[in-house]
Amino acid sequence: MSDAVTDAIPQAEPAKPTLWQQVRAWITTGTQSVGGGPSTLYLMRAIIVGRGWLTEREFFQEWTLSRLSPGNHLTALAALLGQRLGGARGVLLAMAGLLVPSAIITIALTGGFEFIRDDPAVTAALAGVGPVTIGMMLGISAIMLRSVVRSVLPGAAADAALFVAAMIAGFLIPEATIIVIVTGALIGVAFMGQTEIPPETVEQ
Repeated sequence: MSDAVTDAIPQAEPAKPTLWQQVRAWITTGTQSVGGGPSTLYLMRAIIVGRGWLTEREFFQEWTLSRLSPGNHLTALAALLGQRLGGARGVLLAMAGLLVPSAIITIALTGGFEFIRDDPAVTAALAGVGPVTIGMMLGISAIMLRSVVRSVLPGAAADAALFVAAMIAGFLIPEATIIVIVTGALIGVAFMGQTEIPPETVEQ
């Protein structure tokens, strides 16, 4: 099929989830994202992008915006994604589905933990939580980098270098978040602003 014919075929719009699908997705994320930030972010992406509700580009647009907000970035991300999926009602569903069930589970586990906190086996298990969390953070970061990295050099090398620099700053420099955000914004203004964005990718 020629390019002209292909261009003439209307592109399918991303599927929009029903209210019940949104509720299930957020409850699933809130109750199964054991380990905090990395697993929550991974589940959000796996469900929302995997089911075709948003494109990879749209998801990372909202993720980038959520990093600019004060407070809990994942809560901000859930609100932004909820708005994309269902407007104001989608925001309410995202907040309720993500936070309420997980809060109930956390309260129950906290109460139970008081009875076993001094057990040697529990203490030993908790000692391994830190390394596992770091590994999860590195894993989801690598997955996200692979999703957005440009397919050809030198763009891929530049993206990878920026990613590595941000990771090192995050681990080694106190209060590095603001430095990384401001530096990334300046780099984007200096370089990415010179790239012409195809009209079909611009949000209406």
